[in-house]
Amino acid sequence: MRDQRYDIVICLGVQPFAAYCWVIPKSYLMSSWREGKNVTSQHGGAVGTDTAWFRVTPDVDDIWLSEHGGSLAEGLQSFARLSGRQPDQISQ
Repeated sequence: MRDQRYDIVICLGVQPFAAYCWVIPKSYLMSSWREGKNVTSQHGGAVGTDTAWFRVTPDVDDIWLSEHGGSLAEGLQSFARLSGRQPDQISQ
């Protein structure tokens, strides 16, 4: 991730028999990065400021992302909440 012009980050995870989705506000990820919580610098080690990354293991309960998705349905609900739409309005 880079601190550029966007409002949300959509992360998809695919396994042979499951799919996952997280829809996360950029502000949440950037504050987690600044605070050194769950998001780390990708280049330049701990002092890197250009790009960041995080890892999600769906089989492990990632509490810090749980309100932003998990299953595809939960990711869709997060997107609806962040966009101010109802889940059934998203495909329209």
